[in-house]
Amino acid sequence: MGHANDDRVILHRNTGSSLASDFPSPRRGVLLTVVSVTLATVLLLLLASQSYFRSIEVSDARNRLSLYARGFDDAVKRFDDMPFVLANDVRVVSTLAGDGVGEMNDLLERFADRSGLEAIYIMDPTGLVIAASNHRKPRTFLGQNYGFRPYFQTAMAGERGTFFGVGATTGRPGYFVSEPVVSPTGVPGVVAIKIDLSELQKTLEAEDERLLVENSDGIVVLASDPSWLYGSLRSMDDERRSRIQAAQQFGGKLGAPLDWREDEGNAVSFGGEKLIHVSGPTGRDGWTLHYLRNDARVNERSALATFLLGLLVTALVAFSFFLRSKRIEAAFKASQADRDELRAANSELERAQGRLAEASKLAALGQLSASVTHELVQPISALRNHVAAAEISGEFSSPETPRRFELIIGRMEEVTRQLRFFSRPHDIAHEALDLCDVIRTAWDLLLHDLDEADVQTEMNLPDDPVMISGHALRLERVVINLVRNAAGAMVDSSLQHLTLTVANENGHAVLSVRDTGKGLEGASLDDLTEPFHTTKASGDGMGLGLAIVNSIVAEHGGTIATTDTQPGACFIIRFPILAAADNAIGTIEQGTSGLK
Repeated sequence: MGHANDDRVILHRNTGSSLASDFPSPRRGVLLTVVSVTLATVLLLLLASQSYFRSIEVSDARNRLSLYARGFDDAVKRFDDMPFVLANDVRVVSTLAGDGVGEMNDLLERFADRSGLEAIYIMDPTGLVIAASNHRKPRTFLGQNYGFRPYFQTAMAGERGTFFGVGATTGRPGYFVSEPVVSPTGVPGVVAIKIDLSELQKTLEAEDERLLVENSDGIVVLASDPSWLYGSLRSMDDERRSRIQAAQQFGGKLGAPLDWREDEGNAVSFGGEKLIHVSGPTGRDGWTLHYLRNDARVNERSALATFLLGLLVTALVAFSFFLRSKRIEAAFKASQADRDELRAANSELERAQGRLAEASKLAALGQLSASVTHELVQPISALRNHVAAAEISGEFSSPETPRRFELIIGRMEEVTRQLRFFSRPHDIAHEALDLCDVIRTAWDLLLHDLDEADVQTEMNLPDDPVMISGHALRLERVVINLVRNAAGAMVDSSLQHLTLTVANENGHAVLSVRDTGKGLEGASLDDLTEPFHTTKASGDGMGLGLAIVNSIVAEHGGTIATTDTQPGACFIIRFPILAAADNAIGTIEQGTSGLK
């Protein structure tokens, strides 16, 4: 049975391997799908952008075509009426009758110069020119016979004639317009004008665009590229070719067929190049104006759009990877933050346990203080009364005895005052007050003791009020305790100098008390504000002064800091400055507690 089980396991593994090789993994399938969709999207965008940019190019080409068509029509249209006017002039009829030929030559010359026409001339019924505006020029039309020209033949038939051709006399291309001269006896002759198109040809050549004008026979009569002139865009049969040659329309300059094939969608293959193509009639003799534009801009713009999309897709993919890495990093930081938070919580728990122990100690101290002060107040009062009565009756043998009793009683009263601070609740009303006024009041109470101790004092108060919210008597206790603490620290110092300063710094009232005593001696602020912590000799203090200061400062929203100044130390207390709006309110109620 053991071998059979082994065979089944081996067979199962081989089957799994075969299936894995025959079918792609889900991740590979997703990747292939993403790649296929991306390529299809890029291809569709390329085609769509090509269609879009081509439509823009075609629209712009149509606008340019209309502009050139109007320009061509304006260049010819302004002369349309002149042949008709001259044909109906009686002087022309007289000239055809042989009268005033010289005067007519001069008249036609003036008309041509004023109008800008290349030539104005009159032909008899055989096509012979009998009067011409260019009669003074070497290549004058005068005496030439143009009976072979279609425009003459059409006019002799009584119709208006138009014709484009290379001049048989001058060799310059022009546009000819003719009108029959009408008389009661029939058509005695023809008046014709020649419009010089060489300036229009030069204008087209100067343009940085591709244009050509095709006549009704498919021959290019005007073009921006001179090499295209008189080439044919369509195949030409023998009959048409013979007619063109008989009319000497191009003076032997008829060119070979051009490599021209019009495609669908405003496109043309011309000279082996794929071009954008728009065309429209000029309104003259079935002529067509063609405007050509290279479609390289279409390809460039569509390629640029596709490239930008590729960049966008790449940026989005990169951004998604960036976000993913950021999420991973954020998760790692979150786990790290959780660990840090756990450590901080443990530290806070330890500090809370310490504060709880301190609060328990202070609570016990409050109960003890209440009992002690209750038991001592009345005996101390009675003792003071007895001492006063004995002093009045003269029962003391020495005058120093009453003073000693007073010192002992004063020390006992100071102890009860400090103990009373811990035995009463601290829910008291705060009001807007000037910290400088508080300091001046406390300073008056301290000045006598400082003078007796030979302490040099310096007090620096600003001229403007420093408004804070607080309780005046309790803040006075802060000042008194700090100053007494500083004075006590300088008892054994050769230089006893105390400096008290108040300043307004960054929205805080700053009170600093500096002495030249023995300094902090390595003690921290927590040590100094610990109840019953004292560096004085036994009987010189209970170590509650700075604890009281710390409690009052805390209930006023302030902070306390210390620094070793060598010599001496400096206590710095900061209170929030009272805002102007709060200052206007007056007294405010702030429930605080000195016992934590």
